Amino acid sequence: MRTESGLLRRLLTGGIGVVFVALAATACGVSVESNPRALPAVATQEIGSPTPVPTESTATRFVPLWFVREGELVPVDRRTDEAMGPQQKLDALEAGPTQVELDAGLRTAVNSVVPDVPLVITAEADGVPVAPSDPRQLPVVVSEEFGSLPSQEQLLVLGQVVITLTDSTDQSVLFVSDDGTPVGVPLPDGRLVNRPVTFVDYRELIAKNG
Repeated sequence: MRTESGLLRRLLTGGIGVVFVALAATACGVSVESNPRALPAVATQEIGSPTPVPTESTATRFVPLWFVREGELVPVDRRTDEAMGPQQKLDALEAGPTQVELDAGLRTAVNSVVPDVPLVITAEADGVPVAPSDPRQLPVVVSEEFGSLPSQEQLLVLGQVVITLTDSTDQSVLFVSDDGTPVGVPLPDGRLVNRPVTFVDYRELIAKNG
């Protein structure tokens, strides 16, 4: 009888404990389920696939262009949303300074007075077949109008073009006529050269504070 009585007490105590746990879970708002339940599909997506943060796809660039102020060349960082090729840079030089830059005393020597005939244009854009001896040479066609310009204006045109198009001394510009023949161009020291010219050839025209 003593053994049966002890067994009965343990059963009663264990049952009370189970009932207490079930009541506590119910009181906390948690329903008791016999089997685990999978999370809803929406919850799974929110946990496993966070919303991507939007990023700016196009980076703003600043392209250095060279304009004239009081007979010297000064740089301007022109803002652009895309890379500018050689012809686009020449177009920007011929279009001239912005109003803000004009107010700062800048001008361009690269402007043609002949309608629809640019003062300078890349040989590629003009359709002139030129095979440079060095891949780092950029052929540029000068119009007949260039030869009629005063010598100082010629220097400023050449300086604007060469320094804008060459961002290192390893690059050069080969000036040609509309038939692809190389033309002689003046240097700041008075020499006339019939060869590709570089940044170094015209750096003397850069403003000392530019």
